[in-house]
Amino acid sequence: MINLQALGIIIGFIMLLAFFFKFMNKLHTVTYGSARWLLIGLGVLVLAWGIYNYMGYRFQLWEPLSLDTYINALAEKLNLKDWLDSLNKILKI
Repeated sequence: MINLQALGIIIGFIMLLAFFFKFMNKLHTVTYGSARWLLIGLGVLVLAWGIYNYMGYRFQLWEPLSLDTYINALAEKLNLKDWLDSLNKILKI
């Protein structure tokens, strides 16, 4: 049986990404390429989080994980704090 809520979330997410891409196509700025990859990266992260939660909930493997917990765990795994601190030092010079 298809989970209609998950299907609705996925369709809504695809529509939101389509809106952002259409909006980004109208902006002819230097950051267009980086903004596109940023949106794609965020989309992949949210999609991975959704698949992780759906599989865990559907097969009762683990409890669902909130999005902020997922982002914090990912930032801790990638050592994002040190990277942002070094970027902050570079930008202050």
